[in-house]
Amino acid sequence: MIGVTIALIPLCHELWMLAVVLAIMGIFMGIIDTVANVSLLKIYGKLVSPFLQALHFCYGLGAFVSPIVAEPFLLNEDCTAFIENETKNASDRTVRQAEEILVTEAYGVTEAPNTTIATLEEAQHKTHVRYAFWIMAVIQVQ
Repeated sequence: MIGVTIALIPLCHELWMLAVVLAIMGIFMGIIDTVANVSLLKIYGKLVSPFLQALHFCYGLGAFVSPIVAEPFLLNEDCTAFIENETKNASDRTVRQAEEILVTEAYGVTEAPNTTIATLEEAQHKTHVRYAFWIMAVIQVQ
């Protein structure tokens, strides 16, 4: 069920839908975590420490690997205007681009040039983050 809920996340276009899917996923993750801990305690008794540590190491490993899997699918754009629901005029955009150039030159950072996105729908169409969710869902099922 966790894999199914992870696969459903990119399909949620309303906040309430996302909240319901995440709540269901949280219930199942809590069940799996509790059952795994109790099962290890029942099997190994007082000698459970290394096994619990290995289990929780695997949780940490998953938390480390997930962003690495997701990074290639992220959109390298500044979408704060869409989040803050504001419009920027041309002079604000020019000042921001000049500041980015100064920071880039000062720290020697080289990046691919960003393209300009006009609408939220265009940004959602250009990003492929849904594939990262689906990859993690397949990994979860296995």
